[in-house]
Amino acid sequence: MSCFGPTASQCLNCTYPLFLNSQYSCTPLQCPYGQYVDTFLGCVNCSQLYPNALTCNISQALLCHATTQLSLGRCVACGQVSGYAMDSAGDCN
Repeated sequence: MSCFGPTASQCLNCTYPLFLNSQYSCTPLQCPYGQYVDTFLGCVNCSQLYPNALTCNISQALLCHATTQLSLGRCVACGQVSGYAMDSAGDCN
């Protein structure tokens, strides 16, 4: 059985941003800055899913470290994005 709502019980899976808790029900979960909701693990650091990400959601990075640039939902090296270069402070601009 699978269920997708916060009131269902005996769930095997939940849809984002719900979390499958230890009572096998889907519950809303708010994660702190720099983390996203993983349906099974709970709050997880964005950098585990998207290296160099400061913030994210389950489908993409939203903000990157100053040394990288956001491109197509990922944080990539500055030189890989057209029009960006590393400045003298080491930031990607």
